[in-house]
Amino acid sequence: MGNCMEGRSRVVSYLGSQTTNPGSTQITNRSGHSSALSSSSIQSNNERSTTMVSTKISSRSGHSLALSSLEVPSDNERSIRGSLLTPKSEGEILSLPNLKAFTMSELKNITRNFRSDNLIGEGGFGYIYKGWIEEHALNASRVGSGMFVAVKKLKPKGFQGHKEWLSEMNYLGQLHHPNFVKLIGFCVEGDNRLLVYEYMTEGSLENHLFRKGATTLSWAVRIRIAIDAARGLSFLHNCEQQVIYRDFKASNILLDSEFNAKLSDFGLAKAGPTGDHTHVSTQVMGTQGYAAPEYMATGRLTAKCDVYSFGVVLLELLSGRRAVDKTKVGVEQNLVDWARPYLGDRRKVFRIMDTRLEGQYPQKGAFMVAILALQCISEAKLRPQMSEVLHALEQHRSIRHGNSPSHSEPPRGTSPGLKSSGLSYWVLRMVLVLALGDLHVPHRAPDLPAKFKSMLVPGKIQHIICTGNLCIKEVHDYLKTLCPDLHITRGEYDEETRYPETKTLTIGQFKLGLCHGHQVIPWGDLDSLAMLQRQLDVDILVTGHTHQFTAYKHEAGVVINPGSATGAYSSITYDVNPSFVLMDIDGLRVVVYVYELIDGEVKVDKIDFKKTTTTHSAH
Repeated sequence: MGNCMEGRSRVVSYLGSQTTNPGSTQITNRSGHSSALSSSSIQSNNERSTTMVSTKISSRSGHSLALSSLEVPSDNERSIRGSLLTPKSEGEILSLPNLKAFTMSELKNITRNFRSDNLIGEGGFGYIYKGWIEEHALNASRVGSGMFVAVKKLKPKGFQGHKEWLSEMNYLGQLHHPNFVKLIGFCVEGDNRLLVYEYMTEGSLENHLFRKGATTLSWAVRIRIAIDAARGLSFLHNCEQQVIYRDFKASNILLDSEFNAKLSDFGLAKAGPTGDHTHVSTQVMGTQGYAAPEYMATGRLTAKCDVYSFGVVLLELLSGRRAVDKTKVGVEQNLVDWARPYLGDRRKVFRIMDTRLEGQYPQKGAFMVAILALQCISEAKLRPQMSEVLHALEQHRSIRHGNSPSHSEPPRGTSPGLKSSGLSYWVLRMVLVLALGDLHVPHRAPDLPAKFKSMLVPGKIQHIICTGNLCIKEVHDYLKTLCPDLHITRGEYDEETRYPETKTLTIGQFKLGLCHGHQVIPWGDLDSLAMLQRQLDVDILVTGHTHQFTAYKHEAGVVINPGSATGAYSSITYDVNPSFVLMDIDGLRVVVYVYELIDGEVKVDKIDFKKTTTTHSAH
């Protein structure tokens, strides 16, 4: 594209290994040059496997299509992206600077000596009392003044032991998010273990759904609660050190006076797998009816276990029924088993809906949430990520508020039911993946162009993939502000050894492969890239190293080189136009937006890639 394609012509000549096939699909750009979507010498007659169509769009309309339809999170939410949770010893946990160490005497004053009329909750773990403290000094204040707090006093031999108490402090003492209950302080004296939290006026979701006489939650409030809870889980799963919540259930979702939902009780939270590990092996703990079946059977814990639990809570929000209800008979005792047959059928889903809603809910929206719940309670490999679940729920809310997404609804007569990857049409709408090539900051380029930075707004992108050569930590940190789900392979100038040589990830129906490209000799050689793509067994291979945008279609799928977003020169050419790629993954279709800075203006082209059932299945 533009001068970049002139550079590519020189590369092909220099390598002497490729020629443009007369049957290649050509994308003609605004500057009159062509980008070859080459069938190349390896293309077979397997044309049924992939289809590519080139469409011209203006920079303004392209930007609108690709970036403008997603909701931007608040400044508060942006500021907490990418938090790093560091392991702590008991001494370090007890010395966390943002937690106040209360004395037992102070807590007696705060709770009026733990008077029975201040008791607001009780369970196997112990008791919860209300109290009042001065907002800034955090000392006891008179009743009705200052800040309302909840004081959890653990039973010495209760269900929640010292280890869980420390875990709660460790996570809530380091992680801060609008959808986490704020931990204010703690007390440890002798056998006494206490925690002091912000007070959540409306109590737990469990009480509002199942307590007799409770006011019925409207559909809009239920969806808002689901979104808030999904935000909390998605944040945990996308921390630099992943955290698995492990005990997601209605009683651990607390509500403030405006029914904003916050996650509480991190006592069973666990650090997720690292490196090449796929799971954490641990003692089975959790709550019957909410815990994922594969975890209960094997003790192997993954983030997908939280996704299952979230699906169960979605079913509780839909139906008004408990996850497990021993007062019912047969299959109705287990909510998942009872509801599952109805979730994928638009004509039957009303049978599971909470009768207290009295039909005051959008039928299409209820079916979408039912499909989402069905995906969450599917087998682990078919479940979506929490970031995808969150996006689907936000899409539903935007539709309810009259902000229709740019994609049309599924054709009448088609079923948005479970696909082979476990993700339906509804979940896959507008999943945006930002693909970046070699950046080389600051050695070969000072930074991304200002016009690119103004377009890349935090919160609009669900995944970032980068082919490497970030070179400095500041670039990594900047990308994390755009999106916490960051996937990077190692370039030859990256000193960060944790970046792998190659990486694969599944997004919706597509399996993506990522490599830097310096492993491919000669660089950019399509035959070698196609061989690597087959080895990785991916639909789309994203590669870098040459710093110039190229895209090829061949029998194994598609190869995309997003180019260098900084316009960094390479050993092959100094004539590089800054470029990046944005992929909009929607069911069996990927729309690839190519952004290129030419003569100070951002130019955009669009490529459609449609996958049929004969291509690689995402797994």
